[in-house]
Amino acid sequence: MPGLSPFLPSLRLTAFVCTNCGFWQRSSQVPTSCPICLDSRHVPPTGDWVFRPFEEARDRYPCHMEKLLEGLYRIWNEPVEGIGPNSYLSISQSGNFLFEGATVFSDEVISNIRDLGGISYLSSSHPHSYGALWQIEELFEPEIIMHPEDYSWAGAFQVTWPFDDILQFTERFSVLHSGVHFAGHTFAYDKEKEICFCGDSLKFECSNDSPRTALRVSSHKAFVRGVPITQKEAAQYHKVFSKMNFNKTFTPFEQVFNFGCEEALQLFELFQVERPSSHFISLERLQRPFINENNIAHTN
Repeated sequence: MPGLSPFLPSLRLTAFVCTNCGFWQRSSQVPTSCPICLDSRHVPPTGDWVFRPFEEARDRYPCHMEKLLEGLYRIWNEPVEGIGPNSYLSISQSGNFLFEGATVFSDEVISNIRDLGGISYLSSSHPHSYGALWQIEELFEPEIIMHPEDYSWAGAFQVTWPFDDILQFTERFSVLHSGVHFAGHTFAYDKEKEICFCGDSLKFECSNDSPRTALRVSSHKAFVRGVPITQKEAAQYHKVFSKMNFNKTFTPFEQVFNFGCEEALQLFELFQVERPSSHFISLERLQRPFINENNIAHTN
């Protein structure tokens, strides 16, 4: 590629992970600060920043993998420092798809991924969930699908397939630009299994006895700081959720089997007629009638 060769070494500088949030940076020396921590959607550490190189992070954060459904796996680190998102691997004859990045992937999990056919497509909802996507890029060379509004955060890896509003990259999988939480915030949709991977557009409180059963749901601009979305942003989420037919909703932290498109639309309709809140709302509350701007009762 003309003009690229002099800069190739910079694309492979040492990767360091921030222990306060889990964001990876590439640098010729240990970073002095983290852009994600300094962004208004997160918080800086109470003490000094601490950054770990790859080998140290891999050895320090045990990586786990479990089957959620046939052909669908969850990958995560525990214990872990920082945000600690889950990564979701979907197996498909048209190419395996990984959405979101675990903080770091172990050799054993990488071996399991190879045995399952590797990774052809890679994407993430937003920078809080990028994790070690750069590690997957180096090992499997997948297509990396991202919205251009978040390019400024993707310095640890190289985007190969930018998209605008919606990209259906296989018959089964698509990504949709939602915005709001981050400018490039992205959903993934698995049409076959009717799952929406909704990033940080939603946050769930689940039952202790049944961890994949949601009891309450919230939506926020910045969860750590308790910042709610606006009514216009609620309308934007409503518009994007309405484009998918799903009955399961996965965030970077929860896998919920009793919250689908109907419930998501109810929530964001409510936020368009009432003041949006970052507090948790019971799923039962979404079933009650509410009054729209024309004083017409809606029952969802």
